[in-house]
Amino acid sequence: MLRALELLEEISGNAWVKARTQAARQAVIDGASLSVALREQKLFPDLFLDMLAVGEQTGRLSETMHHISEVYERELNKQVHVVSTLIPPLVMIAIATVVGLVVYGIMAAVFGLTQNLRVQVH
Repeated sequence: MLRALELLEEISGNAWVKARTQAARQAVIDGASLSVALREQKLFPDLFLDMLAVGEQTGRLSETMHHISEVYERELNKQVHVVSTLIPPLVMIAIATVVGLVVYGIMAAVFGLTQNLRVQVH
């Protein structure tokens, strides 16, 4: 567990996360359970921490962590699917807006020229 927290410290590019992870690691060294140490630092959602605490209490931490990773992987896949579904229509709307503005600019210039020609002819 300590090595996992140490790795999290090393890979974290965020100073706040790094400081919280260091504090959690120190709490574990001082005798706190992993779930309590992480809960105090507010690094993870309550669902994760509750499941982690159950895994610690039942002695099945490894299986619990695997289950937690599956839950979060499914959640991530759902979010990626939603975003990837929304991107093509949003790109089409952006392209249509740009094309519409270009057409409007051209048509406004053409109508402006025809108005000037009509004024000069009369």
